[in-house]
Order: sequence, then C-alpha cells, then structure tokens
Amino acid sequence: MTPIYLTPASISFLTQFILSLAISVFLIRRLWKQRTLQLALLTGFFTLATTFIGLMFLDAAFSPYHRLLVVYAENTVLALGLVFLIQFAYRFPQQYPQRKWESYAALFVSLAYFTWEGGYMVYRYVSLFGQETVYFRPYFAAYSMAFVLLLAPIAFLRQSIAADARSTNARPVSWVRKLWKPEGKGARGARGFVVVFGILFVLGVSNVLLIFRLPYTIYNAAMSIGILAALWLFATNYVNFIPGGVSVQIKSSALTLTLFLALLGSAGWLVARPYILTFQPNLVSHQSTRFTPDSSGGYQVAEIPFSFDSKLGEKVPVSFQQDQQNYKIDFGFPFYGQFYDQVYIASSGAIAMGEPFWLPNMQMNAAHLPAIFPLLIELEPNPPGGTGGGLYARVDADRLVVTWNRLPALYQPESIFTFQAVLYANGIFDISYKDLPLPFIFDPDATPSANPWMRGIVPGRGELLHVNADDLLLTAQSGESPLIENYQLAFRRYLHEFMLPLGGVVVGGSFLLLLIVPLLLHFSIARPLAILTDGVRQMEAGELTVELPIESEDEIDYLSGAFNTLAARLDEFKTRIGNGSDLPRDVEDVLTPRQCEVLKKIIAGYTYKEIGEALNISERTVKYHIGQILKSLNLKSKREAVRYIRERQWENEDCT
Repeated sequence: MTPIYLTPASISFLTQFILSLAISVFLIRRLWKQRTLQLALLTGFFTLATTFIGLMFLDAAFSPYHRLLVVYAENTVLALGLVFLIQFAYRFPQQYPQRKWESYAALFVSLAYFTWEGGYMVYRYVSLFGQETVYFRPYFAAYSMAFVLLLAPIAFLRQSIAADARSTNARPVSWVRKLWKPEGKGARGARGFVVVFGILFVLGVSNVLLIFRLPYTIYNAAMSIGILAALWLFATNYVNFIPGGVSVQIKSSALTLTLFLALLGSAGWLVARPYILTFQPNLVSHQSTRFTPDSSGGYQVAEIPFSFDSKLGEKVPVSFQQDQQNYKIDFGFPFYGQFYDQVYIASSGAIAMGEPFWLPNMQMNAAHLPAIFPLLIELEPNPPGGTGGGLYARVDADRLVVTWNRLPALYQPESIFTFQAVLYANGIFDISYKDLPLPFIFDPDATPSANPWMRGIVPGRGELLHVNADDLLLTAQSGESPLIENYQLAFRRYLHEFMLPLGGVVVGGSFLLLLIVPLLLHFSIARPLAILTDGVRQMEAGELTVELPIESEDEIDYLSGAFNTLAARLDEFKTRIGNGSDLPRDVEDVLTPRQCEVLKKIIAGYTYKEIGEALNISERTVKYHIGQILKSLNLKSKREAVRYIRERQWENEDCT
C-alpha cells in the first residue's frame, strides 16, 4: 500500500475534497430530478473539480514517486472541468442568442487547451514508464492555464450584462452600471459567480508566480484558503439563485460543515509550524566523512577529522535551470567497480558519473544513474556579486575538488550552504560540511529539492531512493543498500505522526456533521418551520381553523403562537361577516383611525377633493384609503360601502 504522509497542505486539500464532494453529491441528486443541460454542465464541472482536489490531496501526501502518478493527471482533469464550467457560464441564468458564437469560441479554446494537456500528460506517462525520465511542465503551460481560467469570470461578466434587461433604444443603461448594480435575479447571480471564479483565476496567477520563485508556503496557503473560499461562495451564491432554492436545513448544514472544515484546514497550518521547528536533521557543520571502496564492490563509510581545502579552483558556469545545472569535467574515477572518464557536477549538490545529472529523475522510485550526493538541494549557483559564492572545481593530477561555496538555497535564500567533495583517482572520496544553516527549517509542502533532500551514493542499478531515512553511518555499518540518508523522508514521517490525529478529526468530524447536523436541524428548525409553512399554505387556501402545535418558547414557536392568534381572529371575522353581525361595533379591529375618518366623510357625501381638504391629505391618498377600506370590509365599491354601513346604522356610532 502506498504510504501517505499528512502535511498542512494535505489537510487543507482534504477539507476541500470533503466539501466539494458534498456539493457534487447534492448536484447529482438534483440532476436526477431536474435533467437540464445547465445543471448537467455544472454537475460535470464539480465532479471533475472534486477529482482534481482529490488528486491535489494525494499530490501533497504521497512520496515523490507516487506523487508523480497523480500529478501528471491533475491539469488534464482541471482542463476538462474548465470546458464544462465555461459552457455552464454561457448558460447561466440562460443562454442568450447574442452570446452564441462567443460561447462557441470559448468552447474551442478550452477544448484546445484540454487536448494539449491530455497529450502532454500521455507523453509524460510514456516517458516515466518507458524511458524512466521525469519531465516537469514547461513554463508556458502555467500562462495558458491562467488564461483559460480567466475565460470563466469573463463569461459570467458578459452573462450578467445580458441578463440585465434595462437597456432600451430610447435610454440605454451602461454596462458599468449593470455590473455595479445589476437588476434581476439572474444578473445578480451571474455577477456573484464572477467573484467565485475570479478567485480561481487569482490562484492560476499564483501558479505562474512559482516560476518567479514565489515561496511554496504562500502558494499552498493561497491554494488552501482560495479553493475553500471559492467553494463556499459558490454554494452560497448558487442556492440563492437556482429555481426553487433549497431548504434552510441544507443551507445551515452546508454553513456548519464549511466553517468546521475551514477551521480545521487553518488549524493545520497553525499547529504544524511550532512542531516543524523541532525537527533536527542529522546534519552537522565542520564534519567530514570518507567513503572507501571495499572488496565486495561497495563502500566503507567512516567519519574522519574535519578538513576543507581552501583552494577552490575555478568557478564553473552553471545555472539553477534544470538543463543548465551540469558542468562536465574530464577526470578518471572508479565508482562501484566501473571506471568513468568524465564526471558531471551539478549546482543542486550532486556529482554524476558518465552523463549529466537530471534532478527531476530523483523523484523516480529507483536510481538509474551512478551518482554521489554530498547534499542534494536546489541552490542558486550565481548569488549576488561580492559574496564569493558559486560552484567551484579544481582538477589535480590525482584528485578532483568540487566546492559548493556560500550558495543560498533556491527557495530559502537566507540559508547559505558551504560544502565540498574531494574525489581521489584511486576511488576514495571525502565529503565535508563547512558551514550549514542550522537549524534548517523544512518546508513541508515544497518540492523535495527545496529542502536538504538526501546525502549518500547510488550505483544507479535500480536502488530504491525513498525508503531509507536512517543515519548514513549506521546504514553503512549494517551493510544495507543503498547508502542513502533521506532527510525529506525522515521529515515527512516525523510530521505525519503529529498531523495524523488532525486528519482523523477532519474525516471523522465531517462524517458526523453530515449525519448529525441535518438530523438536529431537522427536529429543531426544519420540522417546526415546515409545520409553520404548511399552516400558512392552509390559510392561503382559505382554511382558518388551523392551529399549530407549540412545544417550546423559541422564535419559531413564538411565530406559531402569533399565527394561531391571527388565524383565530380572521376566522372570527369571517364568521361575523357570514352571519351578518354588527361589523361596525368592532370596526376598529380592521380599520385604522384615519380610514374611519375617511369612511365617515364618504357616508356624509363628501367628494374626494372635499375629503382631502377636510383631512389635509391629497386626493391620491384619499383614493388609497378608500381602496384599503373596501379591501378590509370585503366590499367592491364606495356605493356598496355606504349602503352596507347605513344598513347597520353605523353612521351614528363612533369609529374610534
């Protein structure tokens, strides 16, 4: 079984996966009842988005090799999801004829991007399994993804403008005003989605910024918070604008689950940091180790008195770019029983035999290139001038001295490394650490080479790279192979033990919330509200004898009591009208004092204008009051009102 190592980012992606899965299940159930193209596109997007987030979780939790198996598929799944999302955008709240060809163009662009991502995914898998070579995504792919992500909020912007029907030929309304204050349910909903999927575009931009060395801590925090925020905003916006809406129970359950997951996702980052600071890798400054060939074809490893050759030699022209990290040196050196005429020194702390070192291949499951790793970590070989930093090499008749002198870590520039490897023509070699930035703070979610990854040697015959985290000297004494001390693996195991309980709380707590919260809400809120709503429907149908049960003294039961009182009074009022009883005696129950005054003037024969002058109100207000009087007394005309009141001799009574 593939081991999982939990990290703060993996915990955050786990919370996002659970929330996205819950939304997907809700949409699938809704699609089963309402089979529309709009809902099908949205359901397809969320199903793929859930798959993508699940892959992101595995990406963050797997070891380097197994991570490759899922990371290759991530962008293809996302690209297909964007095809569904963009087409959903052009159909929300409905499809407009003026956007028809625009939606076709967006479909073509998104399908082209998906086709490219799918083709490159296949190429990477073929290279991984067939050629045992790892390829990272080219830089332009990050720009392409950000562009396609931008199409979604643009589509929703355009739809929001189209959904606002205020423009007329006589007096058009500007698109700026439509976006600032959209009119209509559909226009407001489309504009809300602009914010939701605008967040995804911002995350796409952060992916581009990784090219310019955006710290992985910031990137992962943005991904964790951004995706969760987008999911919550989507759910909030969608349930408010879909036809028919959703129940209070579903809204409250979604809110509770989201807040719970957001809290735990944030807690992972907060609680992990102090624990990470306690990790101490087995690295010591001013230490030298000697590797001596033995008769079995392997090496004896022993610590020797510290030595460091201050004659560094010449600075070699290398770069941190993957294809520019190596420098070839003609030097004969026997290694694991085989003689090599050339060695390649790399800025990432490696010495390869016979062919260039390709750092991405270190994420393979096994080693296929003979190499020495004084300390594998990505370094900046060309630091700012004046520091004397660089990768140096000095070739003597019987030895090669390679020095990584005052080189900052590529992803933590404040951490400066100085170490050296001396290769002797007889096959012996020494590794010395002069100045190491200890204690080094490991980044749990960065690429493995952002931290001190490993040290040791491999003959390149298929040795497993990601299984041994024991001390290098102890491994050598036990006779085990390969002679590798994997610091990254040791750190991941160390952190996993701490994060595992939090992962259990996320999964178990989410499961309980999905079961318990809906039940609690059903009996405490949803069921009483349903009873109250049913009573209102009965009243609308003319049934005034309904009486709602009152079980407690909360707000809902207060409304139920008020409803019962109102229903009883209306029923009494209806009965008295039906029996022809003396309505005017209690007329103050149905008419306001002002309406009583207006009614008196009507009975006295006043015109609208005269009533207005007498009561100091406008004719329009007089007409409004008369309309309300007729409605309250269930009469159809002013004449009928006069006859009705006179039959009951009300004109002699006091209205108030």
